Amino acid sequence: LIEDNAYFWPAGEVGPVALGDRVVLHQGTYADWAYDGEVVYHEVTHAVMHTTTDLGWSRRDAVGIDPSPGGLHEGFSDYFAATMTGNAELAAYAGSDEDGPQTMSTLDEEVGCDEILTGEEHDESRPWASALWAIRRSLLSQARRDVFDRALFRVISALRRGDGFPEARALVEAELAQAMEEHISAERLRGTEAARAREMVARAGEKFDARAIGACGGRILAVAPGEPKAALNARGPLTWQSPVAAGSLAPTTMQFALEVTAPTTALKLTIGSSYPLSDELQPDGVPTEPALVALVRGGTPITWRWSGRTGRHDATSSQPVTIRRTGARAGEAVIEGDFAPGTYYVQLANGGADWGLEDLALHVADGDGKFDDGGAGVDEAGGCQVGGGGGALLALVGVLGGLRRRRR
Repeated sequence: LIEDNAYFWPAGEVGPVALGDRVVLHQGTYADWAYDGEVVYHEVTHAVMHTTTDLGWSRRDAVGIDPSPGGLHEGFSDYFAATMTGNAELAAYAGSDEDGPQTMSTLDEEVGCDEILTGEEHDESRPWASALWAIRRSLLSQARRDVFDRALFRVISALRRGDGFPEARALVEAELAQAMEEHISAERLRGTEAARAREMVARAGEKFDARAIGACGGRILAVAPGEPKAALNARGPLTWQSPVAAGSLAPTTMQFALEVTAPTTALKLTIGSSYPLSDELQPDGVPTEPALVALVRGGTPITWRWSGRTGRHDATSSQPVTIRRTGARAGEAVIEGDFAPGTYYVQLANGGADWGLEDLALHVADGDGKFDDGGAGVDEAGGCQVGGGGGALLALVGVLGGLRRRRR
């Protein structure tokens, strides 16, 4: 089977328990992934985390679905792969294409978790892994870096189900401080040398702050009309790893904040293409299409309240989103209403199959009901009515995730 992929599967999660925990390394299109050491180290770290922590892959909160637990899984796995090889540019061999080796991820970056917000765990891991790598580099000596690596294993063991970036950050800072004090005592460091080690520990938080690791900007992203969002996963309630119950709406990880500066009667959502996020067949009777809904609230963010895996929201309007079933499955939706100037919070939720959208943007009708994208106006498009005071913006979904949650 040719597949550009590698993953760790715990016993019984997919397939018979008798198969045991396993790391699967595929023969890829251009390279055998088993020959890429960084891929192997990454997947083995998943196995280690599986045996040492009950950390989940997502958690439900007032904003929607927080993917930071999955980001921790992938971030720690990338980090330890990099520490084993000393290379921040990971998996170039496995990432080979017709032009040769291509790095699949890098830890030498400074990207904020408030900038990504895709809901895909590999994307969400980038700020975490790069922050850990930046802290490690700042420690300057191999002895201090070894202290940090050991402290991170203690952090992994201390993580609990439901923890995310804020809790993990607090653990890292506390465990590093304790581990460095133990190192100072064991090595009998004094004076300037001890003070320097403590100063490095004290500045570790700066690496997290630079990447907004904590609240991640509240997972609210301010956008202007026509401004694209690079990617967003719209997971549904149908797959075995869904964080919501069957029959429930699954909210995306973030909400948009759209500032409407002049009264308008319509917004238009344009979708360049769309596709299923799962590349595996569904059993008979299981929907293979999404059930996408735009949730809108003016003035304040949409709030979710959870009873187990079933959520309720306080959006003031809810509008189904439809896409064409042919070709690239492009589409558009015109949403009509009385949109007064102000801030509108918009979120995509899904009651069907995991789905992706690409090349998506929002356009605001002018006084004549025309949109700036050159497409049909309000009267020509036959829009969908939304209750007064609402507005809608939907996000891109650009990463093919599949059912196997531990894909690289």
